[in-house]
Amino acid sequence: MGFEPVNDGDFAFVAIEDIPANQVIYFISDGGWDGSGSVDDASKALTWTADAGGMSAGEVCYFQNPKNNAGNSPSTGSASGNNWDLKKEGLYAYVGTSAGTSNPTFLAFVAPENDGTNASYVPPNIEGQVLLLDDNSDDVWYYSGSKSDQGAMRGYLEKLRTWSNWSTGSVSNFSSTASFSVQSGATLLYSEDASNYPKEHGFKDGSVITDSGKTSRPYSANSESQFSIDVTAAANNRPKEFRAEGNRDDRKWKAKETDGVVKWISRDIDISGATGISASLQLLKANKNIASEYIKLYATVDDGTAQLLASFFDDCSNGGTCSNTFLSGSVTGTGSTMTIEVWVSNGSDSKAEYKWTDLEVTGSVSACSDVVVTANQATVSLDSNGAVSISAGESGADVTVSSTGDCFTLTGYEISKTSASAGFGSSVSFDCNETGSQNIWVRATDGTNVSAATATTVTVQDVTPPTIGALSGTYYLGQGGGSTASTRRIWWATATDGNGDNCGLAIKKVSKTGNDWGSATNFVDFDCSELGQQTIYLQGTDAAGNVAEGSGTITIADNTLPTITAPTTVNANTSSYGGTCSVPGSLALGSPTTADNCSVASVTNDAPSSYAVGTTVVTWTVTDASGNTATATQNVVVTDDQIPTTPTVVTTSFQLNMGSVVVGVSDLSISASDNCTDSGSLTYEISRDAVTWGSTVSFGCSDATGQSWPIYVRATDAANNTSANGVGYVTITDAALQAVGQNVTVSLAADGSYTLTAAEVDNGSSGNCSSSLSVAPNAFDCNNLGGNEVTLTVSDGSTSDVTTVTVTVEDNTMPNATQITGGALSKNLSALGSGTILPADVYIAGNPLDRCTADEDLDIQIKRVGGAWGSSVAVDCNDVGTPFTVDVRIEDEAGNEWIMSVNGGGAVTVTINDVIPPSIDAVSSGLTEVLSSVGTSTISASAYITASDNCTASGSLTYEISELSGSGFATTFEADCDDVGAKTFYFRVTDEATNTSAVSSETITIADNTAPTAVANALTLFLSGGTASLSAANGTFNTSSDNCAISTSQVKLSADGDGTYATSLTFTSEADYDVTLRVTDAVGNQSTATATVSVLLQVVNGCIDQTACNYDASANSDDGSCTFPGEECQSPAGGQGYVYTVNAASDGCDCSSQDFDLVYFEDFGPGGESGGQGFGYGYDGYTDVDGDGNFDEDNAAGETAWSWASADANVGNGTT
Repeated sequence: MGFEPVNDGDFAFVAIEDIPANQVIYFISDGGWDGSGSVDDASKALTWTADAGGMSAGEVCYFQNPKNNAGNSPSTGSASGNNWDLKKEGLYAYVGTSAGTSNPTFLAFVAPENDGTNASYVPPNIEGQVLLLDDNSDDVWYYSGSKSDQGAMRGYLEKLRTWSNWSTGSVSNFSSTASFSVQSGATLLYSEDASNYPKEHGFKDGSVITDSGKTSRPYSANSESQFSIDVTAAANNRPKEFRAEGNRDDRKWKAKETDGVVKWISRDIDISGATGISASLQLLKANKNIASEYIKLYATVDDGTAQLLASFFDDCSNGGTCSNTFLSGSVTGTGSTMTIEVWVSNGSDSKAEYKWTDLEVTGSVSACSDVVVTANQATVSLDSNGAVSISAGESGADVTVSSTGDCFTLTGYEISKTSASAGFGSSVSFDCNETGSQNIWVRATDGTNVSAATATTVTVQDVTPPTIGALSGTYYLGQGGGSTASTRRIWWATATDGNGDNCGLAIKKVSKTGNDWGSATNFVDFDCSELGQQTIYLQGTDAAGNVAEGSGTITIADNTLPTITAPTTVNANTSSYGGTCSVPGSLALGSPTTADNCSVASVTNDAPSSYAVGTTVVTWTVTDASGNTATATQNVVVTDDQIPTTPTVVTTSFQLNMGSVVVGVSDLSISASDNCTDSGSLTYEISRDAVTWGSTVSFGCSDATGQSWPIYVRATDAANNTSANGVGYVTITDAALQAVGQNVTVSLAADGSYTLTAAEVDNGSSGNCSSSLSVAPNAFDCNNLGGNEVTLTVSDGSTSDVTTVTVTVEDNTMPNATQITGGALSKNLSALGSGTILPADVYIAGNPLDRCTADEDLDIQIKRVGGAWGSSVAVDCNDVGTPFTVDVRIEDEAGNEWIMSVNGGGAVTVTINDVIPPSIDAVSSGLTEVLSSVGTSTISASAYITASDNCTASGSLTYEISELSGSGFATTFEADCDDVGAKTFYFRVTDEATNTSAVSSETITIADNTAPTAVANALTLFLSGGTASLSAANGTFNTSSDNCAISTSQVKLSADGDGTYATSLTFTSEADYDVTLRVTDAVGNQSTATATVSVLLQVVNGCIDQTACNYDASANSDDGSCTFPGEECQSPAGGQGYVYTVNAASDGCDCSSQDFDLVYFEDFGPGGESGGQGFGYGYDGYTDVDGDGNFDEDNAAGETAWSWASADANVGNGTT
């Protein structure tokens, strides 16, 4: 309600509603808020906290010297903050979670200078704002209105928002803390002047006008007024004016010259609790011509139907019958909110003007007493989950409350544990971290209104004892933290079977006896002597001292395995134990090493009654007192170290074959024995000299003497023991001759030959020491394919024996060829668009191609890969540009097959090309192309050419034309006036393979058959020296045109014959003459037009006004004959007006019609009074609508300053 914008920054505020106890409000300035989002610099905030008793509605708080002594400055409550500095900037009051809140809720705003009205400074959705605009002065501002004339405090809110209730002075004018009081009588519910920052609004064609010079931002509830307009009105029938006038002390509203209905609408008005509501305004002016024009006052309650409160249909001007004229009326019904509307209507003349001021709404608001809450101190207990939820109520609630007062009818109570101003809800909850005395606040509510909060305390206690479950289970030695190999430690943490507390245990103890709690800790230890079932006792104490005990039976068990290490390996030989193949079980094994965490009960092994040759694994087992076992193994290795008996051999004889014989072990009868290895499993070796041993020995012709030859024998058992050498004897004899043969099949070599040996057909022939084998014939080639009879002979030179066999000769060699070099073939199509690929095109033959089959007898085929074999591959235009692969197969008479893709280096890639150019079959001749009305003609090459191609269809060929033989070709040619006459053109065709045909030529005639357009215009000429001349080429008179060009223009008097046409006419007397204009183009096309030429006497004085249409540069005085554009230009067409220029050179005006939005200077009416042009729309103000800094006509169509003018000297007289 007052503030000092400089120096110490004193300020004062009044509470419109009760402020709860300990409520925190923040005050900030000096740029602490930038217009959006959170507070920028919380260090600049001054924090005010209400006293414990709160602050009553109407009470005043005064801050003295807050800049330098913030902590002691408020007259009520307390404050803190040491960075306060108002500095002539806006002052904000807000609430939030902290001074630096990201979402401040603004309560009020004041500003000592115009900067405070900037949109970026005004807080959003604010109630109770006061904006003081004083041209950036250092004045101290204070509320100077009444503090005791309202029936409810809300009325003072309207008065505080009204400019006329504020004055300038000194700090002493607002330092008093005298309270505002509520009196019986009416309450000011709304004042049209209550917002001294006028946010007037206008609408044009349904859109908000945003020009800063006339309106500001859009309407929003509880903040400002708005305008509206009947959007069905025509665009050119918008109001000329609809705005606020006057200053902040004397606000007036004006609506002028509109069509239809325009409305002024108030912000939403709070009428809750109000009765006897009435509204009124003072009418200052009602200037009207038609009886149906009016101004009406409406009210709408809670978005219902508008109520007509008053209307005025009379006429009054300034003063007159409008003096002390008021429109007022009573509002029917009650509600929460209401809006007031002022309706202004014009009749068909659209000339009415209305002014009004001092719109107010009043009503009776019944006085009431504040709702005050009293609350007891309560004690509550946490539940089994460690939480408790409490509520407040008059009965049956945790906190018992009562209330007095009747300002609203309470429906319940809200409770908070946060503060007196935040965190309220139907209940609050506490947990284990909040035991003891806790502060709470309680307030009453009706769902909308709330009372001041009352502080009390609640004692939160924990009376729930811990829960101790029945401990059970088996627990093993050596497991768990703190245990050793022979002990088990049982911790409290082990006892998890239902143990716990709602808030957690503070002390945990474990005992074996349950009577040593004084010395017990949170664990006990058990050892090997305590195996089996044991009773264990648990005790738990929570933070509140609640104690509980429990016990259970557990089993202490040992599941730790004993350890054992077996004796080392024992080795024994069979020779030491009677020559048998085993060792008796009495063999000494040694003793194992054992251990256990408690004790070993037994040690056993699984040794057999005897040990066989090899390795026997003996398993040792150790068992402890709890039956836990462990094993280890020991190897017993028995070795056979006895040799077999000396072998014996039965004497026998052998016959030589072809001078030699090989005797093997299996050919002899040998016997021997061994202690472990069966005689059949012994390994025998023989030798002729007892030095070189093996499985065979050889004899030759020198041994066939009839004497006995020794053969030495030895045996080796499975243990690799070798016997002593035994000996036997054999006799060697010579053999008789006998040829034995076999049929064979052979394959020719790559060179087509094969050489046969006797060994290949021998099948066991016999002979003596002087004999040998031979075969005939032994040479074969391609001529011997198939079966051939061959003789095998065995001979000793004196005698022989023969046999015949069949030798089958085969050719298994494939033909010899490779793919062509590079593996790729390029093939050009023929003029018919086809082609053939032969096998020889893609492979290179070897030398020879085949050894046995003549070239002409080979089966040679070709195919596309993926296709069928054939003698050739056909190609056509469809293959152009799409490479494909081919393969070749060559098969000889023997069925040997060569495949190029497999045996010849791979398939060959084929590319088919089209290199044949198209052919122009004919070019149309004798044709004529006629130029259009714009002097052009498009000639399409395809319309003239008939062509063909081996691959490309006629419709897919590219047809081109050019006026040059070697360049400039295109699909069309644009002929123009320069081409008129017979002209040679050149044609060519290109196929899809870019092959281009030879060029052909043909003559085409370009014709211009379009006659000129003759236009003759009326013209005024002045006699000078007794004559006036009209040239046919006069640009004002002759505005003819032609599609090409006009070559000659001629004129004649219309009444004369055609033979009188000439390039000019001369007039010697004053009269109106009908003149015919004839124009001819370059090819002789003609047309005519007629116009009136007015010949006038030359004025003596003339018109010397340079803006007049008949300005005479040679005149020395004005003879009164001046005419102006509005008289010269015709009446406008629908939706159009005329723009003119003064053409001094021709002493006339040039007029042209244009759309309305391009007309900036000319009015719309017919000629009128001197200096103006009568009635019509004119533009009588320039405003920089487009923001380019120029106050000119560049956006006149968007301006609002078009007006209906009568004899306006600035409309239509050529001035700007």
